[in-house]
Amino acid sequence: MLALGVVPVGLRKWYGPDSSGVWVWAQDALGDAQPVVMQGEIDVEQIALLEPDLIEAQWSGMTEKEYRLLSVIAPTLGPVPAAGDYGSSWEDMTRRLGEATGNGDTAATVITTLSDRFESLRTSHPEWQGASATMAWAGSIGAYTGNDLRGKFLENLGFEIPARLEDMIAGNEYYVTIPVEDFSAIDLDVMVWLDTGGSVEKLRNLPLRFTMDAYQQGREIYVDPLLSSALSH
Repeated sequence: MLALGVVPVGLRKWYGPDSSGVWVWAQDALGDAQPVVMQGEIDVEQIALLEPDLIEAQWSGMTEKEYRLLSVIAPTLGPVPAAGDYGSSWEDMTRRLGEATGNGDTAATVITTLSDRFESLRTSHPEWQGASATMAWAGSIGAYTGNDLRGKFLENLGFEIPARLEDMIAGNEYYVTIPVEDFSAIDLDVMVWLDTGGSVEKLRNLPLRFTMDAYQQGREIYVDPLLSSALSH
């Protein structure tokens, strides 16, 4: 919304150290505005008190009941059913939000600008094209597929999520759980580990990680907490 020049009257904070709920990459766009910050589950009553003209909920995880209640308050932009709660691409979400707020031209410019950056990176790195990759997290091991924004990010750069990983999902799920006794599904050309809190220590405690070709050949990438948050948002 901030990229489209629209400052919300309220926002739902996911996590992070900033009380505004807006991370460093969007602070300039937020400026001096002070939207009401909501935390935790969707609070229909609090949203109603804000008297919004539009409720943007494409990545909210809301239930059908919550959608019906929110739609009474204001037009509610929910996820595309076929994509699931968290499967919509950033392009589709930006385009739909632009149309809903009357900023379709600005949304198109945002999409084109970012798409051009991805294209430039793909062209600059032919060695990435077709290489297998995924983003994952440690602890209880999970890996993101092409149904997820993090997977789509890698695909936009030219990497491929391998079919054997995609085959492990059911329906429109966006990640898979990797059994601790078999890391073969994530032993890829590029293995990106996201920091989801204490991840460095968790990685050290994964014995089978040290048997992976990606580890032994230096094809792992550890992503620090700030960049992990940017990718996950």
